Order: sequence, then C-alpha cells, then structure tokens
Amino acid sequence: MERKAGRPDGAEGISQAPPDKFEEFGEDESGNDKTSGLDPKDSIMAQGRYMCSLAKQIDTLLDTKQVKGDPLDLTLAADDIGLDAVKQAKGIPAGSEANAYVYGVRRSFALYAGAMKPPEGEDYPSMSPRPEPSV
Repeated sequence: MERKAGRPDGAEGISQAPPDKFEEFGEDESGNDKTSGLDPKDSIMAQGRYMCSLAKQIDTLLDTKQVKGDPLDLTLAADDIGLDAVKQAKGIPAGSEANAYVYGVRRSFALYAGAMKPPEGEDYPSMSPRPEPSV
C-alpha cells in the first residue's frame, strides 16, 4: 500500500527521504518490481540505508576532528539540515532548527521503544517539529 504524502521539496512517502537520497538508496523491498518512495517498505529501507551512510560519514568527521559532538545527534542533524551544514559549523549549528529536530527524535525514543505509552485516546506524537506532510 502506498502512502501519498509529500513536501514542497519533493520528499514523499512514509520516511520523507529527499528525492536524490531515495534515488541513491532506494530499492524494490516489497518485491513488486517497482521502486517507489510511496511504497512504505521501499521508503523505510532507503531511509535506513541513507542514515547508515550519514552515520559513517559523521564517524569519519569525528575521527578526523572536523566536527565535535555526539555521533547520533550529529547524524540526526545532518539528516535534517544536511551534512555540509554540520561540517561548516563543526557540529550542530547553534540556534538552528536541527537542535529541535534532534531533541524531538531523542524525546521519542522511550515512547517508540514501548517504555511509555501516550495518554489514553491520544495518538503517538510526531518526532519532528516540522509540519505534518499533506496526504
């Protein structure tokens, strides 16, 4: 089943991977002979491969002392604002939207790991301060 959601920058599907990253990392995970950002299996796995690629690049930047910070925070920030912005700032830029994104993702860890539940009758919160994509 395809989820038809997209942003003005062209990202679409459940993981909202940027189109160029989906092109690079997307594969036919659902076995339907199509690779689509709107296919949840294709989308989620492409995002996972992209995040692993970012994490490896962040590790290299940390090893060579080009950036400072927590590897996961830096990887999440690079996903949000781009690796070049993280490199230029030598970490997460102070006052950037990336700080809120990193916090939002980390805040959700316990919730999505099942360590806590949302209040009765409420949905799981969004991990991001970004507006929800249009459906």
